[in-house]
This record gives sequence, C-alpha cells and structure tokens, in this order.
Amino acid sequence: KDRNTFGIFGLHINKDGYGRFKTKSPSYDEMRDMLGTPGDEDYNILIAHNPDYFKVYSEWGANLVLAGHNHGGLVKLPFLGGVLSPRLHLFPKYSYGLYKKGESKMILTGGLGSHSLKIRVNNVPELVFIELKTKNK
Repeated sequence: KDRNTFGIFGLHINKDGYGRFKTKSPSYDEMRDMLGTPGDEDYNILIAHNPDYFKVYSEWGANLVLAGHNHGGLVKLPFLGGVLSPRLHLFPKYSYGLYKKGESKMILTGGLGSHSLKIRVNNVPELVFIELKTKNK
C-alpha cells in the first residue's frame, strides 16, 4: 500500500511501565486514549522509549517504532546478543536491531548513554540515521 503522508507520534509511559520486576503494559485502549487513532492512509511512526511493548504498538497501528531503553543489552555477547537489560532481565526479548510484527517494524538502537548500571560490554554507543524512502512503481 503506497503511503505518501506520515504521522509522527511520541509516547510517554508512566514509571509503572519500567519496573524491574513488575511492569504494566499499556493496553490498546490506553494507546488510543493517549495518542488518538493513527491514519489508515499514513505511514505512522511511533517514538516509544521502551521496546518491551512492541506488540501493543503494532496493534495500535504503528508502521515503524523507534525505541531504545535496553541499550542493546548492557552486556552483549557474540552470537547471543544482549545478555542483560537495564531492568536486570537476562536475555531480553528485544535488545537491539530490527524487529518485525505483522506490518510493523521496530528499530531498537544501543543509543549513546548508559543506565543505572554504568556498564557497556561489547556494546559501543551509537547514533543511528534512518532514511525513509517510497517504493518505486
């Protein structure tokens, strides 16, 4: 489906979405209440710091999600990827890279900073540039 216009949305999740052991995922209805309904004809970009709720972001209608928070895993091992998230979860589902769910994609970067634990093992800080292109007919 060709989309010549886009919408850009920024999402703020309360502290209870970032707990180390217990978190509260936003629901589809909460997403709609906070952000409205994305345009069906638009390419919808969602800037959402926390990647852990990619499923809900996709259900809401995000075509592209830009996220960070997990910093690529505070510790990264070759062939295994991120080993430890800032929430101290081992082998987080989303740590770094490109993820797809249905028609949605999420780019998750390692970012530039650090978290409460000031370590980055095998994880060089990065700044990512993204170029959006239309499909050629």
